[in-house]
Amino acid sequence: PVELVTRGRYYNKNNKHYICYDEMFDEKEITKSTIIVKGNDVEVIRKGSTSSHMVFQEHRKNTTYYNMPFGSMLLGINATHVNVEEQEDKMNIDIKYGLEGNYNFVSDCNINIEVKSHNESA
Repeated sequence: PVELVTRGRYYNKNNKHYICYDEMFDEKEITKSTIIVKGNDVEVIRKGSTSSHMVFQEHRKNTTYYNMPFGSMLLGINATHVNVEEQEDKMNIDIKYGLEGNYNFVSDCNINIEVKSHNESA
């Protein structure tokens, strides 16, 4: 399991939720990440030395390239469960999916995202 806790920016435009944040893997490398939510469809876009555009749609398989400094790998994302719960000052996103790398099954994965207002206490 991996956990990331960070501050970011949120806005709503054209009935889509945008959650933008930076990830730092070392002192020099920053990856810009954006999560876009519309209904129960979720996109995760990462731009930096590694980049990808992953799309999670329940009961649909989507493919993307995971680009790294030493090459690219084709990823298959087969989402079996996508649930988005919106409340006044927070949003919970739960995704379960099968992951493929270059057409080979890699693992079953879960992503749980909790977005809450900076003003809301932990």
